[in-house]
Amino acid sequence: MKRYLAHLFQISVNRPVTTVVVAIVLTLSLFLPLGWSAWNAYQTFSRVIVNDFRLQYLVGSIIHLDEVLTMSARMNAATGDTRWEGRYNDFEPQLDAVIKEAIAIAPDTYEGEGAAQTDIANQKLVAMEVQSFELVRNGQQAAAADLLFSAEYEQQKVIYAEGIQRGLDATQERIRENQKNFAQQLILASAIAAFSLLILLPIWWVVLQVLQRYLKARNTAEHALHAAKDQLEAVLDAVPGPISWIDSGGVYIGVNRYLANSWSMAQGAFIGRSVNSLNGNAQLAQFLQEFLTNSRNSDSRTIEVEIKGILRYFLVAVQKYQRGTAAVSVGIDITERKQAEEALRIAEENYRSIFENALEGIFQSSPEGYFIRVNPALAKIYGYDSSHDMIKSITNISKQLYVDAERRAEFITAIEKHGTVKDFEYRGYCKNGSIIWTQIDARAVTDGNGKVIYYEGIVQDITERKQQEESWKRQLQELQIEIDHKQGALHKAGR
Repeated sequence: MKRYLAHLFQISVNRPVTTVVVAIVLTLSLFLPLGWSAWNAYQTFSRVIVNDFRLQYLVGSIIHLDEVLTMSARMNAATGDTRWEGRYNDFEPQLDAVIKEAIAIAPDTYEGEGAAQTDIANQKLVAMEVQSFELVRNGQQAAAADLLFSAEYEQQKVIYAEGIQRGLDATQERIRENQKNFAQQLILASAIAAFSLLILLPIWWVVLQVLQRYLKARNTAEHALHAAKDQLEAVLDAVPGPISWIDSGGVYIGVNRYLANSWSMAQGAFIGRSVNSLNGNAQLAQFLQEFLTNSRNSDSRTIEVEIKGILRYFLVAVQKYQRGTAAVSVGIDITERKQAEEALRIAEENYRSIFENALEGIFQSSPEGYFIRVNPALAKIYGYDSSHDMIKSITNISKQLYVDAERRAEFITAIEKHGTVKDFEYRGYCKNGSIIWTQIDARAVTDGNGKVIYYEGIVQDITERKQQEESWKRQLQELQIEIDHKQGALHKAGR
């Protein structure tokens, strides 16, 4: 008998509409409806449809939105792109609203020590994610990435995930309990209905209405799920970078439009293909295979990919899900950044070569009066053994280098007034105490607020030219004396 009742109960659960229709036909002459039983069944089923299934949907949304926030924070740290912070700020209020609604529906599910630990973990995760955004804005991108991939962050993620899982288990248990109560009330109503034939039809009509509402609610939920899926696909297709989903065997489950267009393939053509099947994709395939076989849940790396014969660079971040049986890969095209870095490196090398090998002296000095950088040519002009020797030896340019200290003051006044100084001549001390003449062309380098950071310029040794000028001057003076003398003699002779 028990086995028969259990089998009958299982059939009723699996085919609720069919069971109700058969029950109406078979028990028209046996069941007497009971108003309170039907009402209790109606209330129980309503709780399952309206509250419990809604609560289950909300728990799923909490898990989804939490992963969206985590991915946004980590992508922000990995790329330095502030759009990820904006995306984080867009989704965070949604997560808060969903959590509040879930607590309102089932407050007892979110009480106790476990719920408090989950809330504390959530607060710590949010604090670390907010801190990572601050670090990225301050240019500390590596520190932000270390924070989001730290053991403390992962530990809080585990605590938070366990808390959410407990909430999901409690919700499922609540649904099973309500379903069990409904089944028990249905059986009780059926038993009593044998003695309540006059009320049988109204009661089962109510039950049938409840079942129809259940089916309608299920259809509505399915439509909402499809709409959410379409919305998510639209968002992913709008992302200006490749996104793909792969299973644990390295086979594509799906890709976004950007990735499909990059390879001139349809999105569906990727499904079922191995990541090794794309030409020019060897580095990415190796990275994904290594990630899928190790124990890490997330990773990132800069990858070279050849697309249509052109070498591109991508920063690829990967994250496992479904307990490590699948992974999602998100890439950001950093080709232009890599090219800019290479151009900067070449420019720096060229500048360094010019600085080190120039025949003229080149310097950078502070407004406080000490050298920041000098090239070998400048050190040689002043008789120092090396650039380092000159920088270390001269701590007060005005006193140690200038013979005439007022000329240093004139130089500072001129460069602060005009921003540049041209053909400025002064006498300077060499390391051995000898005096030479030098000529300087310099400019003031300022920050965004106009404050002088340092002076930089070119120095030439003009001692030989000055000596030649002095020689010419003496010769002119001697010639003028001789001319004056001869003119005086002629004047006397004429008299």
